[in-house]
Amino acid sequence: MNLSESSNKYEIYYLRRNPFRAIEIAPVYDRDAIDEVLTKFCETIRQEELEFIYNNFIRPALDEGITINLWIEGEVGQGKSALMIKLWNDLRKRKDVLAIYAPIESGLSSEGFYKGWIKELGMDFFEDLAYRLVRKLLVKDLEKFLIAESEVKEEYAKKLREILLEDHRILRQIFQPGQTPEIKELSYLDKNRIIEEFGYWLITIEGVTTRPLISGSGRRKPILAQFLENPARGFKELFDLYPPRYALSTFRDIIILAHEAGYKMTFIFIDQLDFQWVRAGWSRSKKDKIIREFRNFVSQILGKASIAVTTYPYLTAEFRSDADLMSALPMTPQRLCTLSALDDGKARELIATYLKSERTKEEVPPLVPFTTDAIDEMNRQVRGNVRGLLGLAYDILSKAADEKVTKIGAEYVRSYLGARE
Repeated sequence: MNLSESSNKYEIYYLRRNPFRAIEIAPVYDRDAIDEVLTKFCETIRQEELEFIYNNFIRPALDEGITINLWIEGEVGQGKSALMIKLWNDLRKRKDVLAIYAPIESGLSSEGFYKGWIKELGMDFFEDLAYRLVRKLLVKDLEKFLIAESEVKEEYAKKLREILLEDHRILRQIFQPGQTPEIKELSYLDKNRIIEEFGYWLITIEGVTTRPLISGSGRRKPILAQFLENPARGFKELFDLYPPRYALSTFRDIIILAHEAGYKMTFIFIDQLDFQWVRAGWSRSKKDKIIREFRNFVSQILGKASIAVTTYPYLTAEFRSDADLMSALPMTPQRLCTLSALDDGKARELIATYLKSERTKEEVPPLVPFTTDAIDEMNRQVRGNVRGLLGLAYDILSKAADEKVTKIGAEYVRSYLGARE
């Protein structure tokens, strides 16, 4: 989307700017592109697919506590990433769920992949995770960490346990510099002993292997413990762990730790696997290595995470033929959601949604300045492809605004396409 128009030539259509995208969403962490997807996502054109995904992927994981996988299949530009982003955004609003959007750049163990999902989760998440874990440690044996007199320890422990079970964030009052505990009982907690025992306890959590994350050396505290006293320093150390050694193992460990901290389920949206499979120039040996990584990764987080992955239709058979990949991420009819081409009705809904996002006057008919036959003609030209339709709409609207055309009909669309050819 062109955000730097020298003047608003779209005022004649009661629009703040051109609402359509001039370029495609790149397969990386583009925050602006993600925000635009969330703002302009048109649920009605993918209602059937959303219901399929909720019934076959999300609800079984949340209601039955089972891990399950999903393949999202569709042509280039059909909206697989947009659908993933929409699902991820809905799930990350839940307090009992960890949702991770993790597009692949050059491989599961690449530095880009690692730093991408670390950055996306953000410092606040990792600080919160550390406090959730500390709460679990404390609630089990609070008396052990109190420096109060023995006759009041049980009383203080009972009150603190109730408070912590209600809100783990209250612990920030004893760890953050300059904080004075508002609750008297908090001041009797031995902060140094908590940090020491926290490090010992983290090592005992089964399956966690990234040593800098859970274990200190010399004067350096475990990265997770650093999030208690200095979140910025902890986040920098975590961000700077150098892949490929730590990339996938840290990803796995965070999922295990989230489960330990009380998250009901982790949902992982691994986007752009299909794009990289075709475009990144991976050799057969690298593809086999990535499949092995997938298989091992999935086996290690079984029962804790559900995974969604993208595929192009022409790659589906290739993926299905790989026994290792299918053993980790099966592709049964209940686990394959196909995004079909838009019919004319859905194309009109999509255009209306984008126009509404930039409309300056509510009572304007939803498709202005387009006529229905213009949108039908555009949709025919792009064969029902979402990205193609949005790109074509951008170009035609821009040219029509330059020419001060107030009504865009099918004939104008054909004239534009003829001139372009």
